[in-house]
Amino acid sequence: MGSQDSHATDSTTPVPSLPTPATRAGRDGLAALLARPERAVIALDFDGTLAPIVPDPDQARA
Repeated sequence: MGSQDSHATDSTTPVPSLPTPATRAGRDGLAALLARPERAVIALDFDGTLAPIVPDPDQARA
């Protein structure tokens, strides 16, 4: 392997494992996370604490 980090990216190089945001706000948000990943927090609600569990995921609301 070379000295280049295989996970390094810039604004023109897509990273296959990352989603492609559809909005400007989404792209800006992802860019901010990539610029300072040590400051990122990803919080997931998997047990119904933030939003009640419903049979149809499209009906879930916080």
